[in-house]
Amino acid sequence: MLMKMTISDAELLKKYVDANSNEAFESLISRYSGLVYSAALRQIPQLEMAEDIAQSVFIDLARKANRLPENVILSGWLYRATCYAASKAIRSEQRRALREREAFAMDSIDTNGDSVWKQIEPYLDAAMNHLSDRDRTSLILRYFENHSLREVGASLGISEDAAQKRVSRALEKLRNSFTQKRIRVTSTVLAFQLSSFAVEAAPTLLTTSISTAVSSAAIGSGGTAAITSLLNHLIMISKTKIAIAAGVAVAITQFAIHQKTTSTLERDAETLRSINKDLRASQATPDLPASILAELNQLRDKASEIPKLRGEIVALRQQNQALKQATPGSPELDESSKNDPSARMHFADEMIKAGNYAEALTHLIWCYDEGLKHQPSFVGVRSSFLLGRFAKLGQSYPPAQEALVARRDAAVEAWKANTNDRTLANDITRINSALGEGEMTVALFDQLPKGEPSRALLVESAFDELLKAKKYDDIFAAMTPESYFQKRLRSQSMIRDRMPDNERLQTSMLDRLVFDGGMVVETLAGVNQAQRAIDVIDQVIEQDASRETIEDLLRHATRANNADVIHYLENQ
Repeated sequence: MLMKMTISDAELLKKYVDANSNEAFESLISRYSGLVYSAALRQIPQLEMAEDIAQSVFIDLARKANRLPENVILSGWLYRATCYAASKAIRSEQRRALREREAFAMDSIDTNGDSVWKQIEPYLDAAMNHLSDRDRTSLILRYFENHSLREVGASLGISEDAAQKRVSRALEKLRNSFTQKRIRVTSTVLAFQLSSFAVEAAPTLLTTSISTAVSSAAIGSGGTAAITSLLNHLIMISKTKIAIAAGVAVAITQFAIHQKTTSTLERDAETLRSINKDLRASQATPDLPASILAELNQLRDKASEIPKLRGEIVALRQQNQALKQATPGSPELDESSKNDPSARMHFADEMIKAGNYAEALTHLIWCYDEGLKHQPSFVGVRSSFLLGRFAKLGQSYPPAQEALVARRDAAVEAWKANTNDRTLANDITRINSALGEGEMTVALFDQLPKGEPSRALLVESAFDELLKAKKYDDIFAAMTPESYFQKRLRSQSMIRDRMPDNERLQTSMLDRLVFDGGMVVETLAGVNQAQRAIDVIDQVIEQDASRETIEDLLRHATRANNADVIHYLENQ
């Protein structure tokens, strides 16, 4: 008996396209899911991301099935599509890491944000009043009132895109005014400060206290009932808040809410003291019933419990963390994986999910300090994904951030003794980037004397950070931007010629070429070398003319604010 011949890929595709057959497409998925998933996992060693990439590739296949050539070799097409999707995911991951660093900086407001706001606050209103009415209104709508950009646009009678540009320009003008006061703050942090602190919620009883003070004459002529109502309202609010604090043991995950509650309770207590002072000074005070005065004193006593409640919250949080780390049944690292940095990094992820931060940090530290000794190809992951995990863990577990800072500081000290060490320069730059402290790398660059050969080395390591600081003249003086780009171009050409079948590596090199080309274009545009920048643009587009590449180049030209280069790219 002859076995039934396997249906070909072309037949399955045709069946899916012509008859919308889910069975046919499921057969293709079953046939090639292993190939796609494995290719994704090799490029991005994260299980969830590899799964997402595999899913996106098959979705892409479904969308393009009716446009594929009849003689297409599906395995080759899927492999190429996977490489492209992985490359795109890596770029997205880099952007996400940047957003995480910004979020990390914002989360740090708990410890240093108050000091930032205290620097800004005395000058805020004067700076706002120096803005045009249009700019001032856009900032008030966006950050003081926390409206969406669409709502801002609707209020101003402009489109959402126009509103975004107007808000960004106004925010930059405001930031510059603080810079003139020698207050260094990024636009991202400034936006967060305005949204968080510019408009503080009024104490719950502020309106009532104002009304009481203004109409103090009415208190003596029938105001007792109003005061009684007010105090009953105060008692209700206070009892609610005390109940919240008492329930902290079973709601430890709501720690931030307790902190906010404590703060609000303090403000209400202050309002009570103010009202009580006014009442004592009023002629109506002797007419108050003794029971009301007793309740007022009781409220004052409750307010004195705030420090105790705050201490209990901290203690319970520490106990909760200890319990998490002591939870039995936690997974153990396989013996065969102890010298595998990729495996240990994934194991650290599991420890983080389980709340076992201390053990997770131990594995991350090993990966950073020892990983390259056991797996030299780990270098790329070490300087990107691994550092991203350090920074993210540091948000919940400060020792992780401290470990990262310690390694950065050690690298800085070693680098000062040998500024020509490329590895140390790379380590410093990458760690500072993960910590959201790129300005420290720029400061190290500024410390090097102009003309120092090691300046060019640091430019290559910290090119992106120096561009963010718009150090165009310094970069241009330290290196020839076109030479830097040509080196990348030669590397890509060599890989294409010597490894024509290694599509993964070729895709990676092309992405790197586009990334570096954008930085070179921005540098040349920033020093008003428009034609030289355009020449590099042409070379980049010759390698990759996708819309994504052109938009990336346009972003760099816009940051350099070179009208000629912007105009050239807008017409591509």
